[in-house]
Amino acid sequence: MERKDVPEEKKLIPTVWSMKRKRDIKTLKITKYKVRLNIHGGKQVYGEDYYETFAPVVTWMTIRFLMTLSLICNWISVQVDFVLAFPQADIEQDMFMELPTGIKSRDPNKDYVLKLKKNLYGQKQAGRIFYLHLKEGLEKIGFEASSIDECLFYRGKTMFVVYVDDGIFFGNDKEDILSTIQDLKDAGYEIENEGSVSDYLGVNVNRIDDGTIELTQPHLVDQLVQDINLKGTKFTPTSIPAKSSRILQRFEGAPAFNGRWHYRSVIGKLNFLEKTTRPDIAYAVHQCARFCEDPKEEHAKAVEHLIKYLAGTRDKGLILIPSSKIVARYLPYFPCLSL
Repeated sequence: MERKDVPEEKKLIPTVWSMKRKRDIKTLKITKYKVRLNIHGGKQVYGEDYYETFAPVVTWMTIRFLMTLSLICNWISVQVDFVLAFPQADIEQDMFMELPTGIKSRDPNKDYVLKLKKNLYGQKQAGRIFYLHLKEGLEKIGFEASSIDECLFYRGKTMFVVYVDDGIFFGNDKEDILSTIQDLKDAGYEIENEGSVSDYLGVNVNRIDDGTIELTQPHLVDQLVQDINLKGTKFTPTSIPAKSSRILQRFEGAPAFNGRWHYRSVIGKLNFLEKTTRPDIAYAVHQCARFCEDPKEEHAKAVEHLIKYLAGTRDKGLILIPSSKIVARYLPYFPCLSL
C-alpha cells in the first residue's frame, strides 16, 4: 500500500533482516542457512502496537517426567517442528512497516510501505499470538490443556508438549501420533516430522541400552569455555563447582570486574544449564547470579572456577531411571494416564 494511505494514528515500524547458520548439535556442521524478515520490535510502543506479551513454554520438569514415563510404559516419542511458526498465525492488530533493505518499488513515483497480515518475527507479542493460535488448533482436534502445565496437551493417551515452535508427541500408538500430525496439517498448520527425539532445545537425549535416558549439554559447556576466553588455552579443570572456603558477598571496595567477558550473559547460560541437565551446579550458579548488577573480580573468579569444573565434566548430565513407584505419585495430576 502507499504511504499516504496509512492511518494518521498509525506509525511505520522499521524492518530488520535476520541471518543465521543452523548447525548440527553434535557435529556443529552447518545444516541450513536461514534468512528471516523481522519487524523491529524495539520500536513498538505499549498501548499502540502491543498489549500483552507473555507466552508460556513447557517446563523441563514436565519434559523429564514424560521421558521417564515413556521408559516405564515403553512409549515412543516423535519430535516435530512448526515451519516458520509465527507467520502461521494472523496478526493481532493493524501494523505497518517500512520496506526492508534491498527491496525497492517498481514505480519510482509511488512510495510504498507494508501492511502486516500475518504474525511476524520480531514483534514483542509474536510468541503469545502463536501460542494462542496453536492452542486453538489443538483444542479443535480434540486435545485438552493440562491444568498443571499450559504447554502440555493430551488426547486419549497421546501427550504433546511444546516450547514455542518445537514439540514432542508421546504415546503408545505410533499410528495415532502420525494421525495427529496429519490432523494438524489438515487444520492448516505447516509442521515437519523430525522422527524420534535425539536432541531437544539444545539438550542431547541419549537412550542407553540399560533402559535409561541420559540428558547432556556438552556443546553448551564448550560455549561457556569460549565465552570466558578459555578456549585454546591450557587450564586445569577443577574438581568441585565452588570453593567451600570462600563465601561470596558484595566485597565493597574490592576491585571491580574488568568486563573481559559478559558476566550477565554467562550467568544466563549457566542458569539454563543448571535447570535442564546439571543440578549439581545449582548452588554455585545461584551465588554468582546474585551479583550481576555490580560484579567484582572475586565474583568473576568464582564463575571461572565453576566453568573449569564444567569443562572437566562436560559429558556428564542427568540420567533418567524409570521407577513406576515414583511416577505413580504424580499420576493424579494427569487424568489421561494410568499405569
